[in-house]
Formats: sequence, C-alpha cells, structure tokens
Amino acid sequence: MIRITPMRCWNCRRPSGYREQVLKAIGGLAIALANDGKLEEAQQELDTLQKKGASSGDCDLVAAEILSLQKNYDQALALYIKVFNEVEDPQLLSHAYLSAANAALNQDDMEKAVRILKQGCQNLPEGQAVLQKEMLADLMMQQAASDKENAEEYYAEAQQLLEELVDSGYDTIATRLNLATVLQALDQYSEAEKVLKDLQEQYPSDYRFDMQMAYLLIDQLRTSGWLK
Repeated sequence: MIRITPMRCWNCRRPSGYREQVLKAIGGLAIALANDGKLEEAQQELDTLQKKGASSGDCDLVAAEILSLQKNYDQALALYIKVFNEVEDPQLLSHAYLSAANAALNQDDMEKAVRILKQGCQNLPEGQAVLQKEMLADLMMQQAASDKENAEEYYAEAQQLLEELVDSGYDTIATRLNLATVLQALDQYSEAEKVLKDLQEQYPSDYRFDMQMAYLLIDQLRTSGWLK
C-alpha cells in the first residue's frame, strides 16, 4: 500500500492585513457587546485584544465604552480624549467623538460636548463627520431655545452645519426639517418655505411637511401683524 503524505505549503501566508482585520473585528464585537449591556463579555473581548497585542488606541476605545456604560464618565472621557490621538481609522474615530460627546452630556456638560463635536467635525473626513454635524446642530438649536439673548448666533451656527450637510448630499429628511425650523427662527421665511416645498414634492404622502408649512404660515402672519 502506498502511503500518501499530505503536502504542506510551508510558504503559504495569511493575506496581508489579516491580523489587523481580526483585531478590528474583535474590537467591534467588544464595543457592540458593551452597547448591548453585556459588560462582562465585552471585558473578555477587551482582554483578548490586549493579549493579542492590539494597539493601545483600540484597547482604550473599548475600555472607554465599558467605563461609560458603567457611568464612570470622568474616566471614560479621559480615555476617549486619549483615543483621539491614538486611532487613525475614521470609523473608530467617528465613534469615539460621538461617544465622548454623549459622555459629556451625561455629565450635563453641554459646552464640553460642543467642543468635542467641533473637534470631530474639524478632524474627520467629510463623510465620517455627518453624525457629528447633526448632533452639533441639534445642540445649537437646544441652546438657542434656552438662551434667547444669544439665540440668533446659535441658530446661525446650526444653519451653517445643516446647509453643509444638504450641500454635500449627506442630508436626511430630519436634516432638512431641522433646516426649515432654523430658517423660520431666523425669519428667513421664503428659504424655509422652499425647503419644505422641495420635501413635499419628493415625499407627497408625508404629512409632516404640510404641518410644518402651516406653522410657518402662521408665524409669518403673526410677524406681519395679521394674527395677534
């Protein structure tokens, strides 16, 4: 009987970047587990990352997520800020900026959240800064509603952010509805009306635009003195 010995490919190598892909997958799983409230399992994946020699940035991001969900916001923020200078992957960096801003808001520190989001908008590629701009515009609108004296300044900043999203094609229905609201608050009624009419034409079955158009008309009539 002839015995056939299996051939071994001593020169075979895993694809380039294989290790990085595996570590990224483990890190993504750890973050997902943490956000799902499975902190013990997330910690296990973090331990695996550290044992496999993952970068300090990847490990710090996962650790920050776990700390944030444990409501240790000071420690979490310190790690998130460290991650800003450690991680180069745009998706992970985008996640870090959003999570850090949310941690600041959980501390009732809107100013810090705004600073973090502005930093993210400045440092991230355009396509990765969409959620940061949306969140920042929302915070500007909240500040305008609570600080009447400086409302116009906040609304103007929100307008710039929302128009950047619309012009770049990264907008959603919510983006344009918020833009119409901001334009109305700045007494730019014709511009707000145009935004709403465009939405009505694109989504004729959505009643929200008709409702906001009605509010816009009432506001115009009150401003002109027709309604008191």
